[in-house]
Amino acid sequence: MRTSAPWGRGAGALLALVLLALTPGGAAAASPHAPAAQAPQSQAHQAQHPTQPATALPAPRAENDADLPPVRLDDVTPERLETGDDLSVTVTLTPTEAVEESALNLILDPSIAISRSQLFAWQAQTEPLTAAPATTVELDDPIDAGESVTVEIEATAEELGLSETADWGPRGLQVLLTSGDEVVGQTRTVIVLGEPESYFNPLPVSLVVPATAQSIGVDGLSPGLGPSAGSDDDGQGSADESPSDGGEPPDDDAQDSATDAPGAGDAGTTTTDEPSGDENPTDEDGEDTAGAGSDVGQDGDETDGDATNVDPGAEGVEAGAAAAAQGAVEHLADGLAGTGATLALDPVLLEGAAGGQDTPLADLAADSQLLALPSGDADLAALAHVGRTELARELTTRAVDRIGELTGHVVPSLAWPATDSPDARTVELAADVDASVVLLPGDALDPEVPIAYTPSGRADLLLDPDASTAVPALVTEGRLEAALAGTMQSWTDDSELEISPAQASQLVLADLAVILRERPSDPRPQVLSFDRSTTLDADAAIELAEALGDAPWVEMTAPDELLALEDSGVDREPLPDEVVGAGEVTARDLQVAEEVEESAGVVRTMTATPPAIVESASQAVRMAASAGWRDDPTARDDLLRGWRESLSSATGAVHAEPTSPINLIAASADLPVHVVNDGDFDAQVYVVIDPDDPRLVAPEPVPLTVPAGGSATAQVAVEAIGSGDLPVAIRLLTSDGRQIGGEETIVVRVRAGWEGYGVAVVGILLAVLFVAGLVKRIRRGVRVPTRERTPVIAGDPGAPTEHVVEESADSADSPDGADTPDRAENSPDVTDTLDRAEDSPEATATPDRPDTLERPRPALPTEPPNQPDDPDSPKETR
Repeated sequence: MRTSAPWGRGAGALLALVLLALTPGGAAAASPHAPAAQAPQSQAHQAQHPTQPATALPAPRAENDADLPPVRLDDVTPERLETGDDLSVTVTLTPTEAVEESALNLILDPSIAISRSQLFAWQAQTEPLTAAPATTVELDDPIDAGESVTVEIEATAEELGLSETADWGPRGLQVLLTSGDEVVGQTRTVIVLGEPESYFNPLPVSLVVPATAQSIGVDGLSPGLGPSAGSDDDGQGSADESPSDGGEPPDDDAQDSATDAPGAGDAGTTTTDEPSGDENPTDEDGEDTAGAGSDVGQDGDETDGDATNVDPGAEGVEAGAAAAAQGAVEHLADGLAGTGATLALDPVLLEGAAGGQDTPLADLAADSQLLALPSGDADLAALAHVGRTELARELTTRAVDRIGELTGHVVPSLAWPATDSPDARTVELAADVDASVVLLPGDALDPEVPIAYTPSGRADLLLDPDASTAVPALVTEGRLEAALAGTMQSWTDDSELEISPAQASQLVLADLAVILRERPSDPRPQVLSFDRSTTLDADAAIELAEALGDAPWVEMTAPDELLALEDSGVDREPLPDEVVGAGEVTARDLQVAEEVEESAGVVRTMTATPPAIVESASQAVRMAASAGWRDDPTARDDLLRGWRESLSSATGAVHAEPTSPINLIAASADLPVHVVNDGDFDAQVYVVIDPDDPRLVAPEPVPLTVPAGGSATAQVAVEAIGSGDLPVAIRLLTSDGRQIGGEETIVVRVRAGWEGYGVAVVGILLAVLFVAGLVKRIRRGVRVPTRERTPVIAGDPGAPTEHVVEESADSADSPDGADTPDRAENSPDVTDTLDRAEDSPEATATPDRPDTLERPRPALPTEPPNQPDDPDSPKETR
């Protein structure tokens, strides 16, 4: 039930009004940010009172309102109050003790805060309770301890009692929870009343809203790893990526060049649970899975089971993370469109998303409301400290190109160091990578000399006193940035107060109004930003952007337009040369990430069905460089270590089998190489023999497909030029020349001339044997058959018949020692009529005793008939 409280009038109430009227002036006098020049109407607000009479309130149960149990403020409507408007406030009550006969009292402070210190002091609940409630809501039901009850309080314009001549400016707003005569809970906020006078120039304000893996609040995302857009359920890659389909043989020297890419492709990654704060990733049972925090690069314990199918980067990945991430970005873009706020986007969140000209993101880009964070939200400060300028440049360029593909517009790049203490090296790197906008925290660039007003958010940074040019930068307002992160900083000490998003939004609007009132003729640009390392309340951010866009004392301005303004000329404290923060990625971390990425590329190339780990590990460099791991570097180290161990198991599963020394005696031959595959995927490899000696040459690698769990043999052609025992390295390469695993060394005993020498030796031996056999046959007296012919004289009937005589080869040395000439040659008158001895088999037979003559056998008569005998004719013997 809602009622207006009929509070009585008394001396105590009048005294309270007097104290209330005096309080703002005293607070302003003590403020370090008291206005240097006030408008003429700025003093009249202290005499303004509500038309409803003031009444006494129940005494608080504690001496300080800050000790009271909080009442959470959920909403204030409208955010800016005009004379004649009704006011609605929604709160959530959560008392620590049971409350009965309770009521909610809505109180509007009649005074205006004229300094930032007074404004924050009111929010911090240190001002006394003096004003009368505008309205009261009686709670009929009791509230148990710990129970949460949401209540809406409404006050009409009449109950608020605001005058038509009320001054413009922020006023305090309080909700008290009372029980009987005690105040058991309360909350406070501020609300700006009216519009500024015409002589106030609006403040140029930029509001930067981050969209990163941590800020958008989607499960299944890890910093630097985009959502998987269409990955297979079994984690296997596409068969179209098979390296064996028409691939060219690898260049044997290809693996000698180091791979320095920050990442492989952008699409299709498997994501991991997002680390948040100081918590490590946990499994479903809540067990810590981040490991013991050993250094990256140290060999971890061996994992159980088949490591090639385990993806340590896939834990907690939820189906639909890609759609959820894309939806969250589109929701932000759609809500911010037209408000003048700027979206700082990590394009990794939209991997696999289709772009277009008619999307909310394209509308933001067209209105200069979109900035490109480096791909994966790279930690530029850490990259500057390890000297990785080229990696930072590539990640920045990749982000701009990707957003250009999505929107069709070239957007500015944003260098936003993820640290509260930026240094000169980081700003130098931002300038080296040609970042369009450099955004720094204001707490790091306080004015050298204290000033009585809030400085501009636009500054030129001289990194070197002798430098002729400065780096233009934007500087956030520290207290407002803290408020958007959910905390309010004290003006007097380092204490902080937690505030709700509704309180933060109201505080920002009121604080900007006070900043403008400090110097009405000097509208200093201001930059606001949400914390990108914590989950963003997207709806609250959109509501704040809309409220800022509607506020007449604010002119929403794009960051690149603020940079075009001139520096305010306030000398600021110089940046330190280098400040290395906790949790930064190290040079060793990036080296391990590059090794992981190289191994992932090897596995992807050597099989058409890579294990699930390959997709996420292919983004290892980008992941390791992400600023999102600063709060949990142990999780990053464990992720890298798990990837490296699993990929090492995958690449080590395919290896050449060692063998005993091989003898090579020919000038060219095929060497057999046995390759074993212990993995559960078919592997396509190229076998390369790499002798470390010019005496053996292996011209071409040999392609080989090794089945899962099996082996295969490659015949590698080699050419031998010399001889010797040569150590030969056997390497397995992918189709693009990357080496698989380690090398296997064998010994090849090369005897390149032995084949020719053997042939020559055998030839010589055969020739010697032939000659020896011939000589032996000659020395043993090999007989040559001869014919001994008897001349026949015509007409001699008593002529002797022809005799075939087998004469010894050494018959020239006759026993009588005489050299007898052939008688046939000395008888030219004799006609040779002998038949050929070869016609007779017996004539060519080898005698048993070569040194004796055979008995002559009768021969057929060869003389012509009727030839007279001539007893004196000589006989011929051959």
